[in-house]
Amino acid sequence: MPQAIHISPIDNVVVALHPIAKGTLVEVDGLAVTALEDIPQGHKMAVKPIKNGENVIKYGFPIGHATADAEPGTWMHTHNVHTNLSGEVEYSYHPAPDLAPLPKVEPETFMGFRRKDGRAAIRNEIWIIPTVGCVNDIAKKYNVEVGTFGHAGDGNLHPTFLCDKRDKEEFARVEAAVDEMFDVAISLHGTLSGEHGIGTAKSKWMEKETSRGTILFSQRLRRALDPKGLLNPTKLVGI
Repeated sequence: MPQAIHISPIDNVVVALHPIAKGTLVEVDGLAVTALEDIPQGHKMAVKPIKNGENVIKYGFPIGHATADAEPGTWMHTHNVHTNLSGEVEYSYHPAPDLAPLPKVEPETFMGFRRKDGRAAIRNEIWIIPTVGCVNDIAKKYNVEVGTFGHAGDGNLHPTFLCDKRDKEEFARVEAAVDEMFDVAISLHGTLSGEHGIGTAKSKWMEKETSRGTILFSQRLRRALDPKGLLNPTKLVGI
């Protein structure tokens, strides 16, 4: 595992991926720098000489300036780096005179009711019973066992199919049942997942709920924000 990451080729600092002890030789992107002091995990270490007042470059952009000369291997933190921001700034709003007014839209509503104390509420429990019934019918159709639990307050269900993965014929029936169950959930204007999001187990069904274009856009957005694949790389699914 690398000791540090050099986020941009023009950065004059690297970021420690784990604690670096004083005297440790750090090699990254063709650079070889010995730590002059202990560098805590997640903190910056200079890899080039940085003069007093010179910008500290991270992500390819100045994030502040040095308040003292720093040799390669120096820990760069609040004790020797200061922001380039000037403090409070006054702003004023001057809208362009030729902007057309926004069209009037009706406020969004939902099927709900007003409680006695004035709070709004919904009766989503009427959807839970038929949805559980659909899941049970699917389980009977494919001759598999299913247990359904979840959160009645927000209509979030967790159908769990019980099977022996070593039995290939039974597991094939379970996969067919899961596929049909997701079709039913989407047809009822539901979603593939509730509070847990889409994980590796459900990635192959994502195109049933969203478009391929949306998935490709999400992949491009991730590559733009995380070009080196550092954010949870083991969970990146090839969808």
